[in-house]
Amino acid sequence: MNPIETKQTYQDYVDKKSPNSPILKNCFNAFWVGRINLYNWSNYYEYL
Repeated sequence: MNPIETKQTYQDYVDKKSPNSPILKNCFNAFWVGRINLYNWSNYYEYL
């Protein structure tokens, strides 16, 4: 493997190798997982 000469070639390499992240999907998943956790913990404290 050849060493990377410049920052631009390194950035091109990183952009080519790294996948695009679906931001809206990740935000939606974080929201509903958080809601499930909140619901479970609130029910847990009702039975203590």
